[in-house]
Amino acid sequence: PFMYERRALRVREADAGRYATICDFGGERVGAVRGMNAEIDLRRRVQTHAPAVSVVATDTFPELYELFHRGGLAAVAQAEYYAIDGSVIPSSPPGIVLVDHHDLVPGQREEC
Repeated sequence: PFMYERRALRVREADAGRYATICDFGGERVGAVRGMNAEIDLRRRVQTHAPAVSVVATDTFPELYELFHRGGLAAVAQAEYYAIDGSVIPSSPPGIVLVDHHDLVPGQREEC
């Protein structure tokens, strides 16, 4: 294999110092596209580790990112791709950083 998929939360670069894991988003709104694995994973992790986080589900990626760019979300949950050496294969625009890197399957990474 040459790459693998993990989950992460995308945040504004200016906010990167405030967040490391889902546990740091208490009282915040975090979004995902309805029905996608990212939403399922986000809801599971919020229920288990961060119940004070509000999950917002949109119907499309454009709606999700419009809400994020307007400041209506602190973060966006989405898949990220990694080279086999562990480096992120860039898929985010400038000004966006990844936090809370974790595997989709619980237990493969230490949680909060």
